[in-house]
Amino acid sequence: MDHRPWRGSGPIIAVDIKAGSPRGGRATYSVVLLSGGEKRYLETNRSGLLATIKRVRPSLLAVDNIYEIVGSSGELAAFLRELPDDVRVVQVTGPFGGGEGLERIARREGLWDGGKMDPKRSAEVIAELAARGYGAEVAGRRSECRVLITKNRSVRQGGSGTERWRRSIESGILSEANDLAAALDRAGIDYDLYVEKGAGGLKRAEFVVYAPKSVVRQMVREHEWGPIRVTLRDSWKRTLEVSPGRRGWERRPVAVGIDPGMSVGLAVMDLEGRILSLQTIRRASRSEIIEAIVEHGYPVIITTDTFPTPKSVQKVAQMVGARLLTVRETMRVDEKNRLVREFSEREGIRVGSSHERDALAPLIRIMMRYKNLFKKADAYVRERKLRVSKVRMYELLMRGYSISEAARLASSGGGVMVVPREAEIAARKRESRGRTRRISERIKILEEEISYLRDLVREKEREVEELRRALEDLKREMSIEVRRERLISALEGRIRELEERLRREMWRNELLRSEMRSIASQGDVGDGWIGVKFVESLARDVLEEAISRGEVVKGDVLLTFDASVAGMRSAKMLASLGISGLIIRGPYPSSDVMTFLEGAGIPIVDGFDVRIAWRGITPLVREEVAAEIARARREAGAGKGPGGETGSVLRILEEYRSGLSGGDDRLNTTASPRSGDG
Repeated sequence: MDHRPWRGSGPIIAVDIKAGSPRGGRATYSVVLLSGGEKRYLETNRSGLLATIKRVRPSLLAVDNIYEIVGSSGELAAFLRELPDDVRVVQVTGPFGGGEGLERIARREGLWDGGKMDPKRSAEVIAELAARGYGAEVAGRRSECRVLITKNRSVRQGGSGTERWRRSIESGILSEANDLAAALDRAGIDYDLYVEKGAGGLKRAEFVVYAPKSVVRQMVREHEWGPIRVTLRDSWKRTLEVSPGRRGWERRPVAVGIDPGMSVGLAVMDLEGRILSLQTIRRASRSEIIEAIVEHGYPVIITTDTFPTPKSVQKVAQMVGARLLTVRETMRVDEKNRLVREFSEREGIRVGSSHERDALAPLIRIMMRYKNLFKKADAYVRERKLRVSKVRMYELLMRGYSISEAARLASSGGGVMVVPREAEIAARKRESRGRTRRISERIKILEEEISYLRDLVREKEREVEELRRALEDLKREMSIEVRRERLISALEGRIRELEERLRREMWRNELLRSEMRSIASQGDVGDGWIGVKFVESLARDVLEEAISRGEVVKGDVLLTFDASVAGMRSAKMLASLGISGLIIRGPYPSSDVMTFLEGAGIPIVDGFDVRIAWRGITPLVREEVAAEIARARREAGAGKGPGGETGSVLRILEEYRSGLSGGDDRLNTTASPRSGDG
């Protein structure tokens, strides 16, 4: 018989109904605990059985018929949810409708010789059959649901603020995702998270939550209004089934490579190195990954090229009971390309995406590592003329058995040597002639096994050390992430504070401008003083703003404290506007700009040689300064004829005097608060 022990090394709990009805949990049961070859017995009800399972945490819960424990599919679902995640439920008689009777299987396996089988004996037989690999697993697909956090499609924003609007939405999606992740962590609910990053945060976040939808709904504020949409939906249909048993269904051991991420790459290979499946699954849940694997067999090993091993791959390996093997460091892209290219040319396959390549490359490397071990095992079998199941022997080697143990367990005759009579006589003759030689060969074999076990121990020690370092790295990364989140929160608070201060200062500035305009419109400036227009600098944007507000018009005389920022565009703007003159108290513009202004007939006066008084925000100069500017305009040819530019300047200056009559004669004769006395 080809027995395949169930995955897991823990104890086995076997159950058979003794009395009563399973509906509503009113039955009593005979229970056998099988651990390390020893058996313990007890009688209990269903609640006591659950308490025992949670305390012992067996690898298998074996039954004759699952509906001897529960009375309906609804009770079965509730019962499976009560079990620890690592406990598998096995129905030793096989799947529903396709199995054999318990007594028939027990008789065939030599566990029962007839007569009445009481509940205690039945539980004992069930435990023995489960230990030998009989049965079908009761697969309760765990409740899953998905939470999507995305931009609401009904929201539109245009104009100059589009980019800022998009970043604000991405920041909101990130905030929603962080809140949900924190709530799930506090509740101890397992989940996978797929995100699409954006400049402002996240463009999309999708949670695969391994909990009932009713539980998740208590933590999710589902809505489709506003700029962000949060939706909750089922991940896949939740059903209960009994998987095909190990009897009557051809199951084969496989090796699996997984590349986790938004798109999951999956490579499935049999133990002789042939590719069975190569595919990419987008935003896959663990159940979908497992379903894609078991279509081709049961996984013995699972590998990935990412170090440290992602949590999602660890969870999949735990759920299927496979051995997790990882490369010691993340593989380089050129190495992966070389391995996959050589393999695909040799096997005649096509790799469709980088995800499939990243799943296949570490699997090829792991299988190359086992190739030499398989050759040694084949030589061992040939030398002893053992009749074994090669695939079964390879599986046991990959599970960590020694060559001799794997060959013995995979032998169809329990490890008995099958040789012709002549060969047996010759062997006895050789034994009589060379007992020492056989002992030496045995020592050599044992030394090989010791060498292999030492290598295995060293590999395990390296894995432990790598995992220890990875744990330390993760702790440091978590500490950095916490500090980063705190800094971001502090900076966001500071930004809000500065924005509020800016609004207050802008409002205060507008009030001061209004007060200054009010002061400027009051009182008489006295005889001999003429008002001119003031601009702080000759920067292009400052001039454009003053002209657009009507503060500077044609024929004005301008006073400025900084002309060094003036370029040719500012100079052309002044010339086309037709200002009458320019008083500069501060840095001068470049020589090119000076030449252009003089050529345009705009007189330039050194402000440090001019006495300037202030009335509010209006600067005042003496009449003789205005007369000097007008004379310079005439000499430049800009004021020819009556009504020319010079006349315009004098007329405008006279209008300033008339408009300011009737006020206070007191003047502020300081040059300005910025530049000192004139």
